[in-house]
Order: sequence, then structure tokens, then C-alpha cells
Amino acid sequence: MKRLYYLFIILLPVMQTMAQEPVTGRFTACPNQSVSLSVYNGFKREIVETVNTDSFGNFNFKYPANYSGMGYLLFNEQQGFNFILHNGGIHITGISAGNPDSINFKNSPVNTQLYRFLYEQQIRESALGAWKYLEKLYTVIPLLKTQNKARGIKNEIDILEKQSLDFIQQQEAGTYLAWYLPLYTLINDMRVSIHNYPERISSHISQFRNTDLSNPLFYNSGLFPELLQQHFFMLENMGVPLDSVYVEMNNSTDYIISSLIDRNPELLDQTSLFLFNLFEQRSLFTSAEHLSLEMLNQNSCSISPKTSNRFESYRKMKIGNKAPDIIFGPGIDLSDNETEPNNQEECLSRVPNKYKLLVFIASWCPNCQQELIKLSAMYPKLKENDVEFVFIWLDKNTLDFKGYAKALPWINYCDYLEWNSKPAIDYHVFGTPTMYLLGENLEIISKVINAGHLEVLIKQMTSK
Repeated sequence: MKRLYYLFIILLPVMQTMAQEPVTGRFTACPNQSVSLSVYNGFKREIVETVNTDSFGNFNFKYPANYSGMGYLLFNEQQGFNFILHNGGIHITGISAGNPDSINFKNSPVNTQLYRFLYEQQIRESALGAWKYLEKLYTVIPLLKTQNKARGIKNEIDILEKQSLDFIQQQEAGTYLAWYLPLYTLINDMRVSIHNYPERISSHISQFRNTDLSNPLFYNSGLFPELLQQHFFMLENMGVPLDSVYVEMNNSTDYIISSLIDRNPELLDQTSLFLFNLFEQRSLFTSAEHLSLEMLNQNSCSISPKTSNRFESYRKMKIGNKAPDIIFGPGIDLSDNETEPNNQEECLSRVPNKYKLLVFIASWCPNCQQELIKLSAMYPKLKENDVEFVFIWLDKNTLDFKGYAKALPWINYCDYLEWNSKPAIDYHVFGTPTMYLLGENLEIISKVINAGHLEVLIKQMTSK
């Protein structure tokens, strides 16, 4: 008996982790369709299970009982919706995912409340937009101002805004909805305010910088990437000079780092990489540089090698620094006869031109092909301004490299090591195309966004 008791004690934690909760449902317009259940983990949405509905649209899932947060149902990889996963099982009915008004939850008061809020909030937002439009007309246009309707319109606006706030405040303190709804509302308000209510932007900034970003509920909510993306998009489009935009972005970046560095360093590593990619994609290089240097200067922060390498590109490849020299090895030979010498310089520093455009490129990169066409058209004119192109190809296949590079009139080099190529490592390259404009002595003049940006840079320098 004791042996059985001890065995039960040993197996109990395993049994608990294996415990699962059911999600069942029926969507009448979705018979014989693929449907997947996903959960959120940090910045990722991961599929738990994929099943097919039966001829009546019924489906059945299991998810880990220890998971607490948002789930996502996706039908035929086209239409989906979020809902709260919780203990006790959930039954969902409706017509289709594309008809959210038809969705109902059984044994799930929290989801019923959530969808009531979403439905009513959609109506309130539509009505609010109409009242705000009328308020502007009756406040600005002289013919309408005489009718004294502005005060009544303002009252209607106040009522709608109060309804939303009252619903949120009625949620019991400490519950998931009491935490989730204010953040969900903030994300949507930021999206709308950019175009319609710029006067609310300062309030949104304050609300963001007073949010506890270290709250563990964020991890399984799916809100964190949306919150960050909408906040920085709002800052980028807040209608002030770019210098002021960068000040606000840097202040928010500092707040994020200070919020997570001690309380959730793992999430900070993921967050900083997410922001870095966001800034790079939107060509916000000043913000990317600030983020990189702040993260590298945090002594108490453990950064993964992958993240650190990307940040180092802004410390080591900073404007004004001297770029690493590149030794052109035997991989540069473009001739059919591998023993035939190639008439190119032996290293980057020996290229005699006043300006050098260094481009990391690959034959398999679609964006590279677009930039290659534009750069090829610009090359003759840039050559007249003493600009030489140096292309470092991150290819593995000899035929792929030679197929592209042999017809190009500038310096091309490939050592067939792809991302392990020494030039790519030295220049902290993690995407293609990556371009730098260098001076005669390899001083870094600028990181180049695209061919159009290069043209502007050259015009600025040659007009001095």
C-alpha cells in the first residue's frame, strides 16, 4: 500500500501537468472545415491542435489546464477570433467566425462579458465618430454655430465615453477582464486617435507609461506586441517634427527597459528584439540606435547572443566609426577558368574611390532583386561622382552567385559561407539587403535604407 501511495505522490505532478480542459463548439456555417486552436506565448501565437469540423460544424479541442490567457480559433486559415481560456471547459456556438455577433459562450461568463463589451464598444465607437464629426461642424461653421447645438452634442459624447469606462470599472478588481479591457481599449483608442482624435494622444502616452509591463498576465494575452506596435506607430504619426518624435520614442523605450530589466529580463530580451526589428523595418534608425546602446549598457541585463549581435551593429557600425576592412579571397573569381586571375582589388581599403557603397546581398532574396535593378540603373551616374559599388554575396551555391554577379560591372565577392561569411559577421549583418555608404578611408557615412536614400545622400554630399 505504501508503495502505491508513494507512486501516486510521484506521478501526481505529472498527471497535473498532463491535465487538459475541453473547448467544444458548433458553427453552423462551417461544416467539414479545418479549425485550429492556438495559444499566446510572449510574442508568438502557437497552434495547440488542428481538427476538422464534422458535417454539422461541430469541433472538439483539448488545451493544457495550467494555461491561463487568450486562445485563438482559426477556421480554414482565414477567419478567427480571440477568447479567454480558463478552467472548467468552454462551449462555443455561432454561425461563423466572420459573424462575431452570432458567437455565444456556454459555461463561460467571462467570455460572455468580454463579447458583450466588444459588441457594445463597436457600436459606441461608431456613434462616437458621428457625434465627434457633428461637434466639429457645429463648433467651426458659422451657420451652424448659431444653432447652439454644440453643448448637446458634447453631452452625447460624454455619455458614450462614460458608458465604456463604467463597464470596465464594474469588473471585479483582480479579475482577468479588469486587467484586459483597459489595455484592449487603449490599443484600439491609439489606432483611432492618430487620424480622428489627436488631442487624446498625450493621454494615451501617459497611460502607456503608467502600465505595469512586467505583469505576468501579458505573456499569454496576445496584447503585448499589439500594445508596443500601436504605441510606437502613434508616436511616429503624432504630427510633430521628427526630432520630437525620437524624443518621445526614446522616453518610451527607456520606460520599457526600466519596467522589465529586474522583474522580467527574459521578456525584456524578447521585447527589445521585437522593438529593434520594428524600428529597422520603419527606418527609425535613431530609435534603433538608442535602444541598442541602452540595452548594451545595462550591466544587470542578460542579452542573448542573437539579440546582442544585432545591437552591436549600432555600436560598432556607428556613423563616423571606421568600418572593418574586407579581404577579398579566392571566392571572388568570376571566370569560367578558376585559375584565371580576377582584376579586382585585394581588399576593400584598396578600392581607390572617394565613396564606396557596400552592399550585402543574396541571389535568393526577393527584396535584393528589386534594389539590384534600381542600383544598376543608378551606377553609371554615381560612378561619375566617384562612387564604387562593392557587393558581398551571401550565397552558398557557386552557380547562383556567378549567374548574377558575372554580368555586373562592379566589385563582387562571395566566399560561399552565407551568414557565416567573415564580412557578414564583422559588419553584424542579419538581413539582406544591408547597405553602408563608406568614405575613402572606410569611415561610415551612413547606413543606406534603399536606392532612393542613396541618391539623396550622394546629392547632399556632392552639392557641398
